[in-house]
Amino acid sequence: MFNFKNQFQMTEKVELNIEGMDCASCAQTVKKAMEDAGAQNVWVDFAGARAACELNDITRLDEVLHKIRKAGYGASLKRHNEEFHSHSTKIRIMLWLNFPSFIFMMLGMLFHYHVFHSLPVIFLFTVPSFITGIMAFVPTAIASLRYRKPNMDVLVSVGFLSSLSVFYFGGISEYYFNKVSGLDLHLFAETGVSVVFFILLGKWIEKKSLDATLEKAKLLKQRDLLDTHYRKLPYESSDDVKHDALFVNASEIRKDDVLIIPEGSFIPADSWIEEGMADVDESALTGEPLPVHKTKGDEVMAGTLVISGNLKIRTKEGIQKSFIGELQKLMEEARKDKPKIQDIGDRVAAWFVPAVVAVAVITFLGFMIFGAGFQVALLRSVTVLVISCPCAVGLAAPVAVAVGLGSVASKQVLFKKSAAFQELKNCDAFVFDKTGTLTSGEFEVVSWKNLSDLSDRDILKMVLAVQTYSNHPIAVSMTEWLKKQGITPAMIVNVREEKGRGIYFERYEEPGKKFFIGKTNDQALENRLLKVILESNEKVFAEFYLDDMIRDEAKELITFLNMKKKRIYLLSGDRKNRCLALAEHLGIPKENVFYEKTPQAKLEVLKSMGSTNKICMVGDGVNDAPAMNLASVSISLHKGMKITSDSADILVYDLKQPLKKLMEAFKFSENLVNVIYQNYAWALAYNLIAIPLALSGSISPVWAAVSMAISDLVVVGNSLRLRK
Repeated sequence: MFNFKNQFQMTEKVELNIEGMDCASCAQTVKKAMEDAGAQNVWVDFAGARAACELNDITRLDEVLHKIRKAGYGASLKRHNEEFHSHSTKIRIMLWLNFPSFIFMMLGMLFHYHVFHSLPVIFLFTVPSFITGIMAFVPTAIASLRYRKPNMDVLVSVGFLSSLSVFYFGGISEYYFNKVSGLDLHLFAETGVSVVFFILLGKWIEKKSLDATLEKAKLLKQRDLLDTHYRKLPYESSDDVKHDALFVNASEIRKDDVLIIPEGSFIPADSWIEEGMADVDESALTGEPLPVHKTKGDEVMAGTLVISGNLKIRTKEGIQKSFIGELQKLMEEARKDKPKIQDIGDRVAAWFVPAVVAVAVITFLGFMIFGAGFQVALLRSVTVLVISCPCAVGLAAPVAVAVGLGSVASKQVLFKKSAAFQELKNCDAFVFDKTGTLTSGEFEVVSWKNLSDLSDRDILKMVLAVQTYSNHPIAVSMTEWLKKQGITPAMIVNVREEKGRGIYFERYEEPGKKFFIGKTNDQALENRLLKVILESNEKVFAEFYLDDMIRDEAKELITFLNMKKKRIYLLSGDRKNRCLALAEHLGIPKENVFYEKTPQAKLEVLKSMGSTNKICMVGDGVNDAPAMNLASVSISLHKGMKITSDSADILVYDLKQPLKKLMEAFKFSENLVNVIYQNYAWALAYNLIAIPLALSGSISPVWAAVSMAISDLVVVGNSLRLRK
């Protein structure tokens, strides 16, 4: 029988805070636990201490949370607009509980007073380490084994439990039964306590460093908005009494709310200015260091700061649909994507722990067989367990990616897919759109001719009316120019835009008479000028001559890519002479110039380059979407506030020098890949050197724990260099 319920199950997306994850293996354990509870499309980010999934109508959230907690990790539902918080408090408490035990053991190594070697006293000081060690490592170790994803906690648990167990059983035998074990019991106690202390210390430093970096890398600390109350005008209470103002939290702001924004306050949502004027700092979003003067009718963006002046604004959307909100969402989505280079660490981490456990068992049995004695055999095997560092392998890529993407986003470059940085580095061909990309896209009307019987004002009113229907850079520039002339729009009907050509329409006064406005391919014009015509039935009514400017940083970018031995192409819908002139100025080979191409033709050009090329397409996102979808990597130089529908993999939203930021994005992709490989190289070299040292007895278990903690910190520290 057909099951309608199974065919039409509703799904709900939820985000969770996860506490206690340390590396990729921990993330895999949490993921498996969530999937066992029925969650779908599970994503876990150990660096950000978060997870996300989809729940259908037969999967309960409390069951998912229960499974995660049963696996040894803390879990809670992430509240709307909740900020990222550090989960290092628990580790810090455990560290302080272990501190007296550690100091006592260290004093016992330095001084030979009786109290430091009294078994009852030592027993007392090892209890905090034993309890906190079990709390910190054992539950997650057991869970990782149950889900067949063994992690570092397995090694640490076996190491400290075996050491302290030998001390407890040996100490009880000697103290109560006078059976001398012949073992250095203080050494086993010292080993167990030191392992717990140093591993916790390493985890705490690692988390504090990473948490601070992720916090700094945010585009905007939204708590500056969310913790602020704004004056809303006017409002009506439940008793139908109209009040002058109500103070509301930013998270309560909705579309069309009227707010008062005083000097020194953040603007909480994308809005229009209804009254007032102010200087606004937009540097967090656009990279423009100088404040921008805003007045009535201007747009203001969420997250920008009113430096001087006061504004009354009407919100376009709530905070989550604002420009900054959309950017934050895209950053979250980018973190969910996993680059191919991370597969190396995931594959190694999968077999690393079982391999180390096998080496430790072989070590113990080998030393026992060859007569080295129980103490030597156990200490050597414990040292092997403690000194090996699977976390360094698991941390190598995810930490670098988290730090790097956050850091570059704070510089107005947003990677919508984390894998794009690796693909960008590998691109051998860069294809550039012209208008709005290599040129500013801000056209200036140099002159115009009226070739009709209509008055100048009627022509201009008609042009203004139709150009407001398009967001093409030419149309936007002409619209702004006409508004500055004090022109108001005429009434037009049946408007139809044909991308890459122009717009068809009819005058309200003359229904049925079709007009067309668009650019021409008149080769007789000077190279630097562009002609837009207004015509009807092949009769030209008016001609407009425009000029656009080459971006200041375009030459520097092309020179940089040439130095990197990249092939550079110009792919434009503009006419031949203008494209060739621009290419000659920038140093793009003539044979690499494609001109007068429609969006569909641009797509065919990219197809003709062949599948063997790794292509990066750079455009302004207006007419380049089909070609961008085909390219290996697509980059959009973004001016607008609507970004979610953009087809690009990378967004550059610096309005002042976007091509300079694009160059920085390429350098960043190279640096990020290099840092990840450096992390892998360190993790491999460390373990190849450290494990043989442990086998040979050249290092004690205490120093093994120190080395293991330092190994993780080296990976984190190397990744933090990406903040610069």
